[in-house]
Amino acid sequence: MLFLLILCFTVLPVLELLLLIELGKAIGTWPAILVVLGTGAAGAFFAKTQGFFLFHRILDELRRGNLPAWEMVNGLCVLLGGILLIAPGLLTDAAGLLLLFPPTRRLLVELIRRWLAAKLHTTGFYFRFYRPEDPGAGPRGDDEWW
Repeated sequence: MLFLLILCFTVLPVLELLLLIELGKAIGTWPAILVVLGTGAAGAFFAKTQGFFLFHRILDELRRGNLPAWEMVNGLCVLLGGILLIAPGLLTDAAGLLLLFPPTRRLLVELIRRWLAAKLHTTGFYFRFYRPEDPGAGPRGDDEWW
């Protein structure tokens, strides 16, 4: 986990900066700035529209009495894609576009679903439920609920 944090906060910004410098050399400074600003604006717009669409799908699933797990993971991908598009840089923009584009997002959500299913299958799932009407059945053995 520490390696991933070091990678995200040191190596990735340096790569982003190098790519932006090279883009500026290739197409000019102002066009490169406009590309960064344009992807940020487009990311905010697409995240907003996709977010509203998914929000309404979540509400529809809840009204039907279904758990909107698929829509929630989709919403997380849209949120992360919007954040990545708003952040300046070409690598983050590419990753953000992949997360906002519905076919690639569906693929990622399916991969996440398979990974979670494999994790639950190999490690098991332990869930303990305490009914509020059973005094003294709480995790501490007394009436405290915290």
